[in-house]
Amino acid sequence: MLQMLNYKYDLIETEFKFVIDVYYDSRRPDLDNSLKVVLDCLQKAGAIKNDNRCLEIIAKKHLDKENPRVKFTILPI
Repeated sequence: MLQMLNYKYDLIETEFKFVIDVYYDSRRPDLDNSLKVVLDCLQKAGAIKNDNRCLEIIAKKHLDKENPRVKFTILPI
C-alpha cells in the first residue's frame, strides 16, 4: 500500500479517528477484515503506537472491479 508510506514513522500516540474507504473488486469480502489488516500494518510501520487508541472508525465499502484499492486518513483527536 503506497499510502502507508505517507504515515510511516509518524507515530501518533494519542487517540485518533480512522477514516477508510475500501474499494473491492466484488461484493464478497468483509469490511472488518480490511480494517484490522490496515490498522495492524499502520502499527508495524510506526504510524500509530497502538490500534486500541482508535476511538472512532468511519468506514465505507465500495465496488470497483477495475481498480480495487484502500484509501484512509488518520486524524489525531
